Amino acid sequence: MMLDVFAGSGSVAFEALSRGMAQAVCIDRAYQAIRTIRENAVSLQVMEQIELIKGNYPTALKQISGKYQFDLVFIDPPYRLDIIEEMTDLLNAYQLLKEHAWLIFEVAKETASAERYNGIIKVKEASYGISKLLYYQKEDL
Repeated sequence: MMLDVFAGSGSVAFEALSRGMAQAVCIDRAYQAIRTIRENAVSLQVMEQIELIKGNYPTALKQISGKYQFDLVFIDPPYRLDIIEEMTDLLNAYQLLKEHAWLIFEVAKETASAERYNGIIKVKEASYGISKLLYYQKEDL
């Protein structure tokens, strides 16, 4: 099961589903983004595998706590937002991560990141143009 925060068009969630992920939850605060994801899900015939949540990420994460735990979380915030630590804290606080879950952040290339956040360790970092991907994994308990 995967979580796509700041989901936009939902392309990451759709890719995960096409590669065998059973279910995806997409969060975005923009009405147009949620509408686009819904239209794409209907077109791709995967609406039953997607849950859409319109709202800001702290409220949405609280809303799904106790309902889901995720194997994969993809977070692509607006580049001006520095939310890596806050996001890992929220995901842990709401117990949304399965053991060994992966978190992937897409951030601006100049964004600083720690090697560890509250039981979540950086495994890899890769730069692409003005962006970089940060790969984290939840540690064993």
